[in-house]
Amino acid sequence: MTRKSNKSSAYIFQILIGILLIVMFFIDDFESHSTFDYIKLLFGLIIIGIGVFGLVKNKKREDESTKQE
Repeated sequence: MTRKSNKSSAYIFQILIGILLIVMFFIDDFESHSTFDYIKLLFGLIIIGIGVFGLVKNKKREDESTKQE
């Protein structure tokens, strides 16, 4: 009995890390943001995008595999 490996938990973890980076950006005072803070915000948004794209891709792959069976 083999278990199909999917990366859904990894993509969910990426989304959570991205949300954490964005929340950390908004906790601080807005006047004291540096360029590094904006880079972290952009990185968080990119990570969320990759995570959502990966989840959608996994969902499509699972749907195609169930149709073939």
